[in-house]
Amino acid sequence: MPTGQARGFLCVGVWWNENAH
Repeated sequence: MPTGQARGFLCVGVWWNENAH
């Protein structure tokens, strides 16, 4: 998996975490 895709997935995870509250 490319680093860019991994970083994008991490960003989505952080965004989802912020909106989960």
